[in-house]
Amino acid sequence: MNTRFKLGSLLCSMLISTMIFGQAKETLVYAGRSFTWGMNMGSYDLVVLLRPDGTFCEDLEEPDWQTKITGNYRKIKEGYFLEYLDKSIENDTITFEKDTEGYEFIYYGGAQMVKMEVGNKVPAGYYRFSSASSSGGMGTGMIYVGTQHHEGYNFYDDGTFDRSSSGGVMVSGDNIGGGSSSDSAARGKYTIENGLLTLTNDDGTIEKHSFFYQNNGEKEFLVAIDGSIFFYGDEDSTSEDTTASNEVVAKSDDNLAETLKSSGFTFLNAVKQTHGGLEIDKINTVQATFTVSGLRFKLLMDYESKLLRLESLEPSFAYVEQIQDKQGWVYQNGALRELDTARINELRQSFISGVFGLKESVLEQTKILDIRETEDGIILVSVLIDNNTMGYIINKKENSLIGNFILKNGENEITYYSNLKKQNTILLPFTETTESSTGTIEVNYQNIIFNPIFAKKDWVKPM
Repeated sequence: MNTRFKLGSLLCSMLISTMIFGQAKETLVYAGRSFTWGMNMGSYDLVVLLRPDGTFCEDLEEPDWQTKITGNYRKIKEGYFLEYLDKSIENDTITFEKDTEGYEFIYYGGAQMVKMEVGNKVPAGYYRFSSASSSGGMGTGMIYVGTQHHEGYNFYDDGTFDRSSSGGVMVSGDNIGGGSSSDSAARGKYTIENGLLTLTNDDGTIEKHSFFYQNNGEKEFLVAIDGSIFFYGDEDSTSEDTTASNEVVAKSDDNLAETLKSSGFTFLNAVKQTHGGLEIDKINTVQATFTVSGLRFKLLMDYESKLLRLESLEPSFAYVEQIQDKQGWVYQNGALRELDTARINELRQSFISGVFGLKESVLEQTKILDIRETEDGIILVSVLIDNNTMGYIINKKENSLIGNFILKNGENEITYYSNLKKQNTILLPFTETTESSTGTIEVNYQNIIFNPIFAKKDWVKPM
């Protein structure tokens, strides 16, 4: 909201806020990405602007971001203390820490932040942004509604830009399925002044955005547009410009990727040693019995053949699910039918989660995406495996696996492990508690057998 002050009132308020709150001599901007865990897992971007008058703004996507006040801040020993005008929001602190080698780290809102530049230029290159959201979820019987959005900007040294965006909506359920998608593109000229980016499209329309970039002196950096973080990436393949300035494309942050890879696999290998080390790699087949919702089931898994079978042991409940790689069927109420793709993918995740996700064959196809540590010593390693975005929850003190989380097609699900016991030389959880947006399910294992020999009759379809 744009508020006009009389000169005397303005000077007075500036003096008071400077004495009480204002400690920065220049406009400061910090940006980062925070993650939420548990039933509402996801990520969101944090960008905060601190003004010299002691006010700050987090609503940088709003048209009046230059004057809008989210709250007041003051300098403290640890960094900056932020006090919100909205008293329903808990106050927070931007903290600055240094490690033993003198490197400074900035934290805010559960995220590691970087300092941004309120500049008067736009570094040439291609920037990309992606987001996704959903409600409902696969495997729950509920309708799943998911949205995805991708956006990319090319900025050129000659003051021109082009932009492409795409989005889609997917709706699916037990009896319905479908979706829609859309694409758009624009190009024009841009100007930048004190963080205000003005885009003049070729069709004459004008857009105004907030724009800040990380001025770290490196070729790799990020920018914040309207409070959303964009990363340098491969140039948009739809761009038709061929001038030298239009070919300026920044590389991805290789140093960060290597650091994440090294640290992530250090944690995972330490956890692997705790749970059985190389003995985990020797697991080829698994047979287990477990109880869920008062019903007893048998599980058969064959890693080499990518076979998995769930079979009810209840005489009054005849039910069998079986997959082999990307195909599967279900037997229920005396009838056979093919499994839908969503359920097949859900079952296939059993081969790459839990202790079995520590097998060397799984780690070889694992890409480390992010690492987070909570105040109580819990490490969260986010990874990409076989096109599944998922992760490991680790007890840092004991180097033990205490859970997994999965983010796929917007579905948020976390499984906690407890009641750990050694089966031969492998430490396994005999209780799994899974939380999702639809509720909580507890699975209790009675026995787990490694490397049993299966016969063909173990995989036959019920008659």
